[in-house]
Amino acid sequence: MWRSYSDDGYGVMLGFDRDGLEKHVNELYKNDNPMSLAMPVVDCEYIDNEKISAELADDKDLEEYRAKGNILALSKVLENSLKYKHPCFHDEKETRVIIVGALQEKYRISKHSIVPYQELIFPVSLLNEVMFGPKADFERNRFSISNMLKNKLGEVHMRHIRFEKSEL
Repeated sequence: MWRSYSDDGYGVMLGFDRDGLEKHVNELYKNDNPMSLAMPVVDCEYIDNEKISAELADDKDLEEYRAKGNILALSKVLENSLKYKHPCFHDEKETRVIIVGALQEKYRISKHSIVPYQELIFPVSLLNEVMFGPKADFERNRFSISNMLKNKLGEVHMRHIRFEKSEL
C-alpha cells in the first residue's frame, strides 16, 4: 500500500483513537436534518458486487422501507454501500468515517484527475499513532512531526502517541 498511496513509500500514516473519533463525529455532525448522514466509524467489508447485491436483497428493513415508498430506503442503501470495498483491497484493512450531506465538498488534483473530498476537523489529541513509510527518513520526520505536535498538544499529551517505521 505504501507504493500506491504514499509517494512510493515516503509517506506517513496516521492512526486515531477509534472510540474518541466516533464520539467526536457523532457529536459534531448530529443534527435534525434527515438527509444528512453521519455514521459511526466503520470497518470496510471486502466483498464482491454479487455478494453486496445479495446482502441488500436480504435486508428486511430495506424491503419494508421500499414497500412503503419511504425515502429511508435510499438512505439505507447508501449507508450499507459505503462500507463495502472489492476483495482485492483487503490488505488495506480500511476504516472509514462516512458523513453525507453535512460538509462542503472540496477538490484536490491527483496525478490524472480531480478528486472530491471532505475535510473532517477533529482534535489532534485523538491521534495515537504515526507510522512512516519504509523509504521515509524516520528520524528527521519523527523530529519534525513531534515538534509540530508538541506545539499543538504540549509535552504531556504526546506520551500516548506511538511513532514507528513500516518494515513493509
